Amino acid sequence: SLGLAVELPLTDSVSGMIATEWETSVLRDLDFGQVSDPQWLLWTGFRFRLDDPLFLEAALGEDISPDTSPDFTAWISMRWLPDFR
Repeated sequence: SLGLAVELPLTDSVSGMIATEWETSVLRDLDFGQVSDPQWLLWTGFRFRLDDPLFLEAALGEDISPDTSPDFTAWISMRWLPDFR
């Protein structure tokens, strides 16, 4: 997998994100033609600061390579980033 992302702060607690990622298919060993081809994904989403170390991320991903799978992906995650200084 190889990716590149940009995050832009929109407010003190909200950031917009856009990313692109190329990855080999998790189904490549099945050898089912186009399903086993590499994927090139475009992600757009947001990161919300819920509390100082707690974040919620949500994004939608679209496969921009022709005729490969998955075509559309939804992502949601919660992230805890404590400061251990």
